[in-house]
Amino acid sequence: MKLLNLTCPNCGSKLTVDKEAGECHCDSCGGSFLLDDDAQHVKYDNAEEAGYEFEKGRQKAMRESAPRVQYQSVPKKKKLPLWVWVLLWVLFFPFTAIYVIYKSNLPEKVKAVLIIAVALLCLYSVIRSFAT
Repeated sequence: MKLLNLTCPNCGSKLTVDKEAGECHCDSCGGSFLLDDDAQHVKYDNAEEAGYEFEKGRQKAMRESAPRVQYQSVPKKKKLPLWVWVLLWVLFFPFTAIYVIYKSNLPEKVKAVLIIAVALLCLYSVIRSFAT
């Protein structure tokens, strides 16, 4: 049994309880109040789990109400296809290599052999790239 300190809400003095009538009376101001004995007791089974689920719901509500930040992805640069690289290499490498060989101070026979080797290497790379 729970003991309550009953005071009058009007004047603050103590109330007299009449259990049979289900009322309280104030002797100072003459106020009368009904007793409510429908105390509700709630028993929680698995209170820890209920608390955990409540906290999960609270955090989910906070995430949903938070402003969303959208990040923009940086577009990837397009890579050139392999055949373009091979074509560029075939077009520019031989001329620069031949020019460097031609302007060097090497003997004429060595220059000729090196120029032929560069031309054959370029031809081989073209054939190899289109074969695969």
